[in-house]
Amino acid sequence: MKAIDLENRALLEATQAGAAELLKLSIADLEDAVSVLSSASLHPVAVHALRSAISLDQAAINTADKPSRDALITQALAQKQAAKDDIV
Repeated sequence: MKAIDLENRALLEATQAGAAELLKLSIADLEDAVSVLSSASLHPVAVHALRSAISLDQAAINTADKPSRDALITQALAQKQAAKDDIV
């Protein structure tokens, strides 16, 4: 999942702006996945986890404090992993 790579890169970003760019790309990727899964009525548990990850990414975009932002990103990564585990 491309979003996981983007999240990991966002964790390495020192600036809020740099992390926000990567998180916006992650959100776009996640929204595509939610759209595909939802339109086919597949993996509702994964869809829920992906929507949660989107919310966490959005919160992280608006978080200036790096430790707090990284905590949100880490939570989003866990939701993405849960979605991946549900699908596989």
